[in-house]
Amino acid sequence: EAQAVAARTDTFYRLLVARPHANAASCTDPGCCKAYLGPEELRRRWGEDYDRWASKIAAAVDATDGEVLTWEGEPIFAAFHACSEGYTEASEDVWVAALPYLRSVPTPETEADVPSFRSTARFSGEELRSIIAAKVPDAVLPEDPAAWLGGEMLSASGRLLALEVGGVTLSGSAFRRLLGLRSAKIVWSYGEDGVFTFETAGYGHGVGLSQYGAEAMAKAGENCESILLHYYPGTLLADLAEVFPG
Repeated sequence: EAQAVAARTDTFYRLLVARPHANAASCTDPGCCKAYLGPEELRRRWGEDYDRWASKIAAAVDATDGEVLTWEGEPIFAAFHACSEGYTEASEDVWVAALPYLRSVPTPETEADVPSFRSTARFSGEELRSIIAAKVPDAVLPEDPAAWLGGEMLSASGRLLALEVGGVTLSGSAFRRLLGLRSAKIVWSYGEDGVFTFETAGYGHGVGLSQYGAEAMAKAGENCESILLHYYPGTLLADLAEVFPG
């Protein structure tokens, strides 16, 4: 139910406030708006579980019909992600604006709750050099690969805010995209074998509702509203008819 409200709110935020697209409220690019899978693809992925999951989703949508989260009378940017380690991330540490309802808050999911909560990616020196040369052409990489990365800055939640790649400063989000890592909660090392190892925790940008965190809160007895107000502090749960009359 909390996920249904967040998704509905985010769609109306884009429709009424952000308006990122000329001909639609939302697109199906998860890097821009929200991912979408149709019934045929969901049947392929879920198999025999399709009816169970589809009915559960429909029930959550019906139970929260018309409910949206607001700030000062408008739908909020209800960002959500898969999971975080310990704390979610503040909006300004991933994007530009410091939104008052997208603060870093504790989140209860643990490694025991989330498949692939921790992941590892490895790149040889040549592989990393090739990626950097293609995507960060101004980077100057010295002979010693151990000197390619440095000057890292971390957010209060322990995620990578910025670092230098061959003398070029990248945001943590940009570096995560550069290497296709699951999150910006990154620890890396360079070994004697010439391999860079990047270990990550969590999955996604880390802002707003954590899906696995919300599930953990629900299992602990929290209701939909308390989950939403935890991840979007200071917001109000309102009826869509009040926000968008007609």
